[in-house]
Amino acid sequence: MSHYARSKDPFSKDQKARQEEIQMLNEFRRRQTARKQTQARGVAMVDQMGYSKDVEEDSEDEGVQSEEEEEMDTHNTKSEVNDLFSKDEFTMLVLDQGVTTLITTLNRINHFRALVYMGNGAGVIGYGYGKGNDMQVAMDNAVRDCKKNLIVIPLDYQFTWLQNVSVSYNGFQMQLFSRPKMGFNAWGYPLVVYMLNLAGIRDVAFKIISKNIDPYAMNIAFFKAMTQN
Repeated sequence: MSHYARSKDPFSKDQKARQEEIQMLNEFRRRQTARKQTQARGVAMVDQMGYSKDVEEDSEDEGVQSEEEEEMDTHNTKSEVNDLFSKDEFTMLVLDQGVTTLITTLNRINHFRALVYMGNGAGVIGYGYGKGNDMQVAMDNAVRDCKKNLIVIPLDYQFTWLQNVSVSYNGFQMQLFSRPKMGFNAWGYPLVVYMLNLAGIRDVAFKIISKNIDPYAMNIAFFKAMTQN
């Protein structure tokens, strides 16, 4: 029997019994507090997981929107480039194209090259050089390089060429003479005539001095002359 049953007065408790009751109450309170803290932590974790899911969904939505915006910007940029280099505005002139063959013990390896010139007839010109395993790839690379080397020539409103210019490059000499009010008086090498027309130069006459006309040297000399106008 417990000490409660052995006592004569059921309401009388000794000091030891009171201490045991106090310890039991403290243990009950401690367990109850721990249970409440555990429940609170569980609710907080659930709320945090839900918030993280919402944040992930929002970030995914933002990522999708950013990708769509990038695609739209890329599409607009491509459309602007296509509008700038449209066939109606620019005309391409092939200055040189060729192939180099490397003969080995097994087979022959061909390397194609192309040099192109482009102009819109209003002072915007460019040139490009490309290589490839076939002529189509070489032409595509040349056109891409031509777009990178695009320049703008300063043209006078009334007279497109105002001074006499003499340039030379690698044994190729070119002289351009101003011919105001006489119109286009450029006769001579056909490629230079076409290049002047595509550049928008009208009031000019030219003269070239070279033993062997190298299209690459001619092209560099032409651009040196155009930048001195």
